[in-house]
Parts: sequence; structure tokens; C-alpha cells
Amino acid sequence: MQDILPTKRRSIRDVTLDKDPAKKSPARVQETRAERGIRVPIHLDHAAEAKRSSPAPGVPKEPRSGRKAKTGRNAKWFVGGIAIVCLIAIAYTASVILAHATVSINLRSESVPVSGSFSAAQNAESPNLSFETISTTTVAHASVAASIAGTVNSYAAGMAILINASSPSPQKILAGTRLSDGRGLVYKTVSTVVIPAATSKSAGTVTVNIIASAPGPAYDSSLSNLKGDLSILAWQGTSKAKVFYGRMTTDMTGGSSGPRMSVASTTLASASAALSSKLLSIAEDALQSTVPAGYILYPKAAGITLSPAMTSSLGSTTADVSMSAVATGVIFKATDLENLLAKTQIAQFPADNYEVDGLSSLVFAPAVGQSFSAATGAIQFSLNGNLEIVGVIDPNAIKSQLSGKPLSSSNSIFSQYSSVIGSAQVSVSPFWVHTIPSSQKRISVIVSTTTVSGH
Repeated sequence: MQDILPTKRRSIRDVTLDKDPAKKSPARVQETRAERGIRVPIHLDHAAEAKRSSPAPGVPKEPRSGRKAKTGRNAKWFVGGIAIVCLIAIAYTASVILAHATVSINLRSESVPVSGSFSAAQNAESPNLSFETISTTTVAHASVAASIAGTVNSYAAGMAILINASSPSPQKILAGTRLSDGRGLVYKTVSTVVIPAATSKSAGTVTVNIIASAPGPAYDSSLSNLKGDLSILAWQGTSKAKVFYGRMTTDMTGGSSGPRMSVASTTLASASAALSSKLLSIAEDALQSTVPAGYILYPKAAGITLSPAMTSSLGSTTADVSMSAVATGVIFKATDLENLLAKTQIAQFPADNYEVDGLSSLVFAPAVGQSFSAATGAIQFSLNGNLEIVGVIDPNAIKSQLSGKPLSSSNSIFSQYSSVIGSAQVSVSPFWVHTIPSSQKRISVIVSTTTVSGH
């Protein structure tokens, strides 16, 4: 009781009573108590507050369990919202990581029509068109019925080139000049020829027929079995031996020694016709297989010479009929033809950033009366068709420059290739990603061409 009474001690007799307590308001009571210094218990204020906040009569009071349920629902909505935001962020991040870009590039291409007559010379100097000659010998055999009619000795024969490696002067080689191969076998030139002077760009060469110095099959040999060059016996051990030498270009065939077989004329004629047809069909293919890389041999730029049929013994009642075909063609260096036919158009492309298509598809036609042999020094011909000059790019270089870049910067990268690219665009999926993937494995480059007609 002492804790709630003022320090001044009073008895109940000292308390002044209001004359009209019923008329005092609760606020006035509180004020009076405060004026008196009477401490009001806290629990009395709480009770008054609870009384004031009590619902009006007739209004149902919300149960405590309902308030808890409402709070739980609000928490669930909050947690669910956070989860949805996280899922959206994860999905967007994954879409960026797994995005794929497609780069579509139309390369610039120019069509060049070709139609005209041209001339070329063997080993000509630029700007004149130059050509070289190549030769192959193809042999076919057939077995026929025969009878012995004496003995025969024949000499192996073939073709070789004679080379002037470095001398600025031409060199004359007489018929009968002896050439020795790596096996020590000796062959002789059939005719007199002149080896052209060497130039700063190439050696001087000339083709010549050669024949074995003695009869018999020992001089027969295929190119695959020959090793080393042919040395000129007269110059062995001198400084000229390193400058002038020869090299076989065909198989050596036809050497034999033994019984001479007699074959009926009708049988020989039939065998010869069959061998001729066979050789004409395969000789040019054999020649085409020897064309060096970077050179072109047109189908009609070759000549084929058939040898007479030769017979040799296969036994007492059988003979071998053989025939050879020497095919000689003129070949052009591809870059020389490109500069001759499309020099102006090629100049519009950066060096080494273009390709010329259609060169081997041009129609080659020799001039009337033009023939092709090892002795051919100049030719006249026509070419007709179309060439296409196509720009070249490195897809990996494009990927490297685009990877990790914003889509908006792709045009500035493509502008660096304006001389070879006609148009280009980049698309990224999914569509809301605006950055090209950093991984080059997720970038695809599709290349096509846009052709512009040349003039």
C-alpha cells in the first residue's frame, strides 16, 4: 500500500471527498489523482485501454486463430514472390549462358564472261601467256595365235626431257648423244634438239625421244623403278654435268630379243584395232593424272601418237601384240590464266582473299591446224565460258571477333570485310538475349554467295 501512496502520510480522515462524485469524468479523475500525487497502477491503465478498444456491443470479436491464419497467408505470398523472382533470374542467366548465335554471311562474288582468241608460247616471259608440255606413254597388250618365223632384236624406247638448269645460253644436243641412268644402262637421243636458255624464273627444257643402246628386255623399265637423273656421258666429271642433264618422262618399253613370231595379217589387224581403241580411251586420262598442282590441262589441248603394233614370243604357238600411245599436252599455270582473263575484276578483291572458280570448265578449242607434240613452241586457241571470283573469309576469325560482343557492335566488325562480304547479319536465340555467346562453339557461321555480273 505504501508503494502507491504519496510520501506524506495521511489517514482516511484527511481525504477530501467530492460533493458530487457522479458528475466527475474519467479524465478529470485522472487529473485529480495526478494533482494529488497518487500513482496510478499500470495494470489499471491497461484495463482502461482494453475497455476502450473493446468492440461495440453487437459487433463480433475476431477470433485469435483467424488473425494467425491471415498472418500465415501473407508470409506465404511473400516467400512465393521471392521464389518466383529467383526462378526468373536463374532462367535468364541460364538462357544467356546457353544462348546460340547464327551468323549469316553473303560473300561478294563477281561473274566474268570469257570469250575470245588467245596465243601462248612455251616458256614465254610475263606479260605474255606461257605454257609447258607434258608427255606420257601408255602401252597395251594382247595375246594372239602365232608361229615362229625367225629371230628378232628390238630396242626399248621412250621419252625424256633435257634440262638447262642455269646457263643463260641455249645448248645444242646432237642425235645419238648418250645418256646414262642410275643403273648404268645407256640410252641415246633419236634427234638433234636445242635446250633453251635458263631464265631467272625457270630452267630451260626440251623433250626428246630416246632409245636403248642395245636390244633386249633389260632396257625396259617403268618410271617408278627409275632413280636419279640421266647424265650426259660426254660431260661426266665436268662443270657442265651439273648444268645440263636429262630426266625420263615415260616408261621405256619395246626391248626384246628372241624368236620372231609370225601372226596372220587378219589376226594382227584385229588386235591392232582393239589396242588402238583402248589406248585412245585411256592415254589422255593417263596424261591428265600427271598434271602438276596449280596447272590446267584442257581436254583438247593434247595430241596422241600411236606406235605400230609389235609382236613378241609368248611361247611356241602364242605371240604378244603390243602397241603404245604417246600423249603430249600443253599445260597452263592457273594464276597466269586468271590474270589474263580477269585481272581487272581480281584487283577489286584483297590479295589472297579470293578464289577463281570455273577456270577448268572453260571450253578450250585449238585453232584450225593446230597440233600438239613435244616440238610445239607456240599455239593459237580460243576460250569460252564464265569465271566466278568469290571472296574468301575465315569463319573462325569471324567467330573470334564476334564472341562476347553486343549485337549492336556486329556491323562494325563486318565493315572490316566489306571488300569480300556482300551482306551479313547475326541472330541470337532466345530472342531476349542481346549479347553474342562468348563460347565460339555456340556460334554458327553460314556462308553463301551474292553474284554480281562483271563487265
